[in-house]
Amino acid sequence: MTSQRSPLKRIGAAWKGKPGSKALLTGSITIAGKKQRWMLFKNDHKPADSKEPDYLILSGTEPEVDDFAQQSMMAPTGPAPASDLDENIPF
Repeated sequence: MTSQRSPLKRIGAAWKGKPGSKALLTGSITIAGKKQRWMLFKNDHKPADSKEPDYLILSGTEPEVDDFAQQSMMAPTGPAPASDLDENIPF
């Protein structure tokens, strides 16, 4: 029996850092309707033969509401029930 992996979905994006910037990448990620902006830096303080990470992800802001994600989460997923449709009939 093989296990099925969940389909991948886009949760964020990344851009190359500007020339001369220490940030290698910048971007945003959205989880549970909250968007977090981030920057990726090379860990210049990593000792040789260390288990320290090669790169660090940093953010200078708090997560904010992602309006697009919130609207997508609140959108109806199917047709309205027949009982809801009948309520607007004037007779």
